[in-house]
Amino acid sequence: MCDVISGVPLEKGDILLERSNGSFTHGLIAFGQKVGNLRNLFSLSASKATTVHAAIYVGAGRVSQSHGEGLTTDPLNGHERWKVYRYNKMAHIADAAADIAQNLVIRSRNDEGFGAYNKGLNRGAVGSALKAKREDVFSANDVSNYLTNLYSANQEARMKTRTFFCSNFTVLCYSLASEMFGQTPHYAINLDYERASPSEMARYFESAEGQVAGWTRVGEITG
Repeated sequence: MCDVISGVPLEKGDILLERSNGSFTHGLIAFGQKVGNLRNLFSLSASKATTVHAAIYVGAGRVSQSHGEGLTTDPLNGHERWKVYRYNKMAHIADAAADIAQNLVIRSRNDEGFGAYNKGLNRGAVGSALKAKREDVFSANDVSNYLTNLYSANQEARMKTRTFFCSNFTVLCYSLASEMFGQTPHYAINLDYERASPSEMARYFESAEGQVAGWTRVGEITG
């Protein structure tokens, strides 16, 4: 079932990437992404630095996201400009990713301290663009261990699972769903969930690799 927003049909599991609205926070994220992309001046992501926020469409005009208020599921408010990307290869992965996102939002309501927005340079939205990507095996292990760490008695391991920045949250939901149905967390999105920035997501979706993996840009909405 599709929901039509600004003339574009949206489906559950679509990833929405927001263009910068010129705010200070968006400017800071865009700057961090531009600096991060100096590592690869010829990367397509260098032109995507003004893509500053990510969310998952969960149906009925709502998105699940991580932002200053923490993890929330919110109605589209008609003010932001979003680029819409759809995963077409295995529809049940997209559906599961949206369900995981909503379940993590619910957990944040019932578990004090879970689901806060990560602003720190260690894993935050700006810092993610400045850190070198890890080998696939390390990022895959982090996804595989995520649920174990969530309930771990080790405080350091547990804390890694409790705060999110926007693209971190969005890629994690797809990574968990991919591991369920695709046998590898990189099946749908071949990015390190700990360090993927919004601009890196845009670069990936529009690259040949992303298109082969099953991603299509559906359109752009104001929502």
